[in-house]
This record gives sequence, structure tokens and C-alpha cells, in this order.
Amino acid sequence: MKKLLSATIAVIVALSCVFAMAACVDDTIEPPEGYSVDGRKLNEIYDIDDYERGEYLVPYEVISESVMGKSMVEKYCVSTVKVTKSEDGFKLAIFVVDPSVMDNVRLVEGEVEISGTAVNEFGYDGYEFEVSRGALDGEIAVRLFVSMVMKRDTNFGIKLDLSQAKLVA
Repeated sequence: MKKLLSATIAVIVALSCVFAMAACVDDTIEPPEGYSVDGRKLNEIYDIDDYERGEYLVPYEVISESVMGKSMVEKYCVSTVKVTKSEDGFKLAIFVVDPSVMDNVRLVEGEVEISGTAVNEFGYDGYEFEVSRGALDGEIAVRLFVSMVMKRDTNFGIKLDLSQAKLVA
């Protein structure tokens, strides 16, 4: 009887591990290989201020007073944002892993919500916003709708790590 109980527990633990691994989401974007139009190697780290243009994947830190909110953002938002620098200025794109869980991403400045343009890149849905260069250095306030369980907006901040900006185009 003890052997049967031990075997049953072992099977349950093994199945739990398999289901837990299957539930994990790969939220990384693989940058392309090759060279940009200005000759820089893609997938390399560059200072965004040293060049006139470029598209970069940038990791960020989630800033939130809510442990659960921070955990949800880290799970359902892609762990990098895209920063685009052009002659028109800067754009920031925030991507979600599963738009059925989180969508309607907006930036918040004071009491004003700024809606973005819907984009789909790297296999992810996201929202792109025009931002100032200075905004990229500070905490960026974000609001999004959590449609799973909460069914309401949640607020958090992101702090970009520009020292790790990888060129993607």
C-alpha cells in the first residue's frame, strides 16, 4: 500500500512539473542576424544617442507597488520593448504575450492617458507611442486592461535599461 501511495504521489508531482513547464511563456524576442542599412551589426548593443536612426530592443524593470500586479505584467508582457529612433523623433512599442489576457495599453502623463497605435511585430501584438528622448530615461507610467480575472485597468511603471539596447533594424 505504501509503494502504491508513493508511486501515485511521484506521478502527480511529475505531471505537475510537466504542466507547470507547459504554462511557462517564452516572452523573449529573438533579434534578427545581419547588418542594418548603415552597416552596423544587428543583435549588438549600441548607445541610442550615438546614431541618427535605429530600432532597438530594450529590457526594462517593472515598477509596481502591487506584487500581484508586477507578477502579472512580468508574465504577460514581453520582457523587452522596442525603441525606434528616426528623424521624426522616438517611438516606444510595448508588446503583450497574450492579448486575450492584457490589452489596451496606454501611457499616462499626469491625468492624461495617451493611446498608442496597434502594432504586430516579432509575433506579438503591441502598442506604439511617440515619446520624447527624456521620457526614455525616467519611469514611464503605463496603464493596461487586464481581461482575465480582474477585468479592470491596472497601473505600473517601466524603467528602461538603455545600456542594453540591441539593434534590430
